[in-house]
Amino acid sequence: MLACFNGSNQYLGLTSNSNLPTGNEAYTIEAFVKSGTVNYGGIAGWGTYGQAGKSNVFAMGSSPQGYRNYHWQSDLVATTRSSAAFSGNWNHVVAQFDGTTQRIYENGFLLATNTATLSVTGTNNLTIGMANGNEWFNGCLSNLRIVKGVAVYSGTSTTAANFTVPTRFLTATQSSSTNIAAIT
Repeated sequence: MLACFNGSNQYLGLTSNSNLPTGNEAYTIEAFVKSGTVNYGGIAGWGTYGQAGKSNVFAMGSSPQGYRNYHWQSDLVATTRSSAAFSGNWNHVVAQFDGTTQRIYENGFLLATNTATLSVTGTNNLTIGMANGNEWFNGCLSNLRIVKGVAVYSGTSTTAANFTVPTRFLTATQSSSTNIAAIT
């Protein structure tokens, strides 16, 4: 999938999807993103926005420039490496949770981490390219993948890539590799 959004009124949406991660369940949200405009825009999100713990959003952030994985509790904010997020180049970005720790990666580098207890209850309002009703993504997304029950990537280095960034289309299943979990 490749989709480009204008940052003001374009997004993709589903009213409900029971296959989305909920509760304190492990998850991975990943995509290739390309944006040349600094903005606060949703990559993907779902649930009941504005209520503590009832939603899960992965978004670009403008202050600081980078990414956010937020739930209106235990929010994780990450600053991009070398202004990569809004460089106009493709970047592989990951927000994930293993049941205890949230992590955000950019091109294999760990940007931020925190310990969290989540209670995401909603699987409604799945949006791609927008979140929270007014956080419009300005740029292009490719290969968005949401994995329920698995934190796909691992590694704690902020100065070297922890895993090899995928160079092929993301799929529903994959084999394990260095710092990459299998998806079955």
